[in-house]
Amino acid sequence: MDDPNTKRNTCLFIVFLLLAGVANALTYTRILAFDALMCECSYLIYVGLLLFWIQSVRARLLPSRERAWLIGAALMMLFYLLLRIFKYRFTEEVIPLRYAVYLYFVPMTMIPTFFLIACLRILRGGHRAGRWDEALLLIPQGLLSLLAVTNDLHRLVYVPKIALNEFTVNTGTYTYGPVFYALYGWMILSFAAGLILLLRESMRQRGKALLFLLVAVAAWFGMLLIYVQFIDGIYGPHMYNTPEINMFGMLGVLEVCIRYHLIPHNANYADFFATLRIPALVTDGALRPVYRTEGGIRADADQLRAALKAPV
Repeated sequence: MDDPNTKRNTCLFIVFLLLAGVANALTYTRILAFDALMCECSYLIYVGLLLFWIQSVRARLLPSRERAWLIGAALMMLFYLLLRIFKYRFTEEVIPLRYAVYLYFVPMTMIPTFFLIACLRILRGGHRAGRWDEALLLIPQGLLSLLAVTNDLHRLVYVPKIALNEFTVNTGTYTYGPVFYALYGWMILSFAAGLILLLRESMRQRGKALLFLLVAVAAWFGMLLIYVQFIDGIYGPHMYNTPEINMFGMLGVLEVCIRYHLIPHNANYADFFATLRIPALVTDGALRPVYRTEGGIRADADQLRAALKAPV
């Protein structure tokens, strides 16, 4: 039996995600104070949703390398959002604006890399030790990120058409260097490889996981295609931009993996303990009962403390 709070949490998550989209659409009124307020509201909601998801992953998944990589990817999403807030709302200085754009590529490459490594862990199973090729994936990601951050030295990512002391990576002021294409190639290949691994694992396990995984992927790329084809480049109200579509699209895919137990899952313990035929009691650090078997041990906190001190 699933956690009874699952449906409620899912509905609340979707409602707040829609509210963030509405707030973003209301940033085009040309009333500066109101537009700024709506922009900040949308970002605060996104940050809150990511923090909520991270906490839920910590609670729902068993301690594992998969869980660590998923949380790492979500933390990089938070970092990316904070960079965007900083760039668009907190600075107008040339150098901070330029380096905020350069730093975008750190989470933009780390997120798909962590996603791919997590997918490798899912495919291999949590009981199997990590392999050298998982850590090896971090090397090209790290080198590409370093090249992006040091673009002023070599100009292999963005090639400015104007003086560097005026360059803020605005449209029309640069051309793309070869490393720019390498960065996006790495991101696309990492996401594609991770999705292929997930589809392979869901097919192996059989059941509803494959169906819902396909639905999540279709929804993600469907929204991305609609944005790129019909919305991007048009100034006017729209609910989401490419970063939000990609971040929450990926979370949707990972959520399917969690819900359908492609990842070691920390669920249904209450029912498991309730069906045991031995008297047992599991408490938290403050000795409050968490799980209890049918006809299990009945004792208050003082009695439990006394029992812990008694010789075995």
